[in-house]
Amino acid sequence: MENDFLKFIKLNNLFTKKDKILVAFSGGADSVVLASLLKATGYSIALAHCNFNLRGNDADNDQEFSKNFALQNNIQFYTISFNTIEFAKSNKISIEQAARDLRYTWFEEIRAQNNFDYIATGHHLNDNIETVFIKLTAGTGINGLAGIKLKNNKIIRPLLFAKRTEIENYCTINNINFRTDKSNFENKYTRNKFRNIILPLFKELNPNFENTFNKNIEIFNGVKKIYENAVKVAKNECVTNDSLYTYINIKKLLSLEAPETYLYEFIKDFGYNSADTSDIYKSLNGETGKIFLTNKFSLLKDRTNLIIKRTNSNKNIFPLIIKDINSVNSSLPFNFSKEIVTKSLSIPNNKNIAYLDASKIKFPITIRHFAEGDYFYPIGLNGKKTLSDYFNDLKLNKFQKEGILIIESNNKIIWVAGKRIDDRFKISKSTKDIIIINYSDKNIRL
Repeated sequence: MENDFLKFIKLNNLFTKKDKILVAFSGGADSVVLASLLKATGYSIALAHCNFNLRGNDADNDQEFSKNFALQNNIQFYTISFNTIEFAKSNKISIEQAARDLRYTWFEEIRAQNNFDYIATGHHLNDNIETVFIKLTAGTGINGLAGIKLKNNKIIRPLLFAKRTEIENYCTINNINFRTDKSNFENKYTRNKFRNIILPLFKELNPNFENTFNKNIEIFNGVKKIYENAVKVAKNECVTNDSLYTYINIKKLLSLEAPETYLYEFIKDFGYNSADTSDIYKSLNGETGKIFLTNKFSLLKDRTNLIIKRTNSNKNIFPLIIKDINSVNSSLPFNFSKEIVTKSLSIPNNKNIAYLDASKIKFPITIRHFAEGDYFYPIGLNGKKTLSDYFNDLKLNKFQKEGILIIESNNKIIWVAGKRIDDRFKISKSTKDIIIINYSDKNIRL
């Protein structure tokens, strides 16, 4: 097994003899064999053991066994005890997920603090097969079919080539003791149902089932690479970004084969799942303006694009009352100043700076969002115009309209920030003092 182990590491370029490896060590056969193989083949290792306090004395005995294994083999040892049940309750997650979150967070802390290059886990071929079936049953795409990643950032799985029976035989041949987790035989957990009930039936149908399915996983991984490349090409064609928004061109999306599948790939990183994708896809031929939300993002179905923006927690600070020029908070996207008009006054051609007649402005002033029914007298135009009509003339989408701020004095709009000032507040020949407002949308994303 040592030769197969070394070949697998070299073939997949997992790590080198220069690397320090932290082994996730439960005391079970897989982690014991992993640690034994790494030590026997000359790698620098340490062991990290978690006691999840889920199995009473058995869990404590596993911890003691792991400590003794490290002492007997002169291997550095780390251990920790978790209140897993309390963590699961407080985070409203399953016991299985709680244990996973706790151990991987702690493993990474130990790795980073002690300069280990990798965290090695004892996942083997049967674990990989079980994982694919679990994901397939729950619903998955090509990523789920590809199984457990051999290398995922700092986490490596050097035993993915080995069957469970091969690992146990290695222990028998080499007289290596290990702990047996009795909960593995309890079928209340999903994985155990597959392990103990379902997958043995497949082996009855095909005695070579493990090797056959391992080959399937290799094929799925090859298909995954082709798939990911196709998604990358399509994304470059359909998706664009600026500082505020991500745009997905609807016409180009619909021209693709399997557009709903591509759409899922384009939006999954924003927190949208397959059900969300289906709803969004169904909206593509509908009216504009529908918005789909995740915890952190909003997606707008506009005329020609799907538009995604980050939902900003600062959006609720408006409306905001400004008592005087000196009371403007530095965190706001506005800066106010007052100057005396001179002959040398030059008004820059910058839509983000407003020069206004100070005598026509009464404090306090209000900064707020656009509201239906708003109107103003745009400078350069004769007469009144509703902001809705003005925004439609500019062809602004719903997100852009929602992000626009209005500055108002005495219930009259002074300035549509970043767009146009109101004609009633412009500088004239009789103006003596001016108020200058600088606007920057870089401070707050709305």
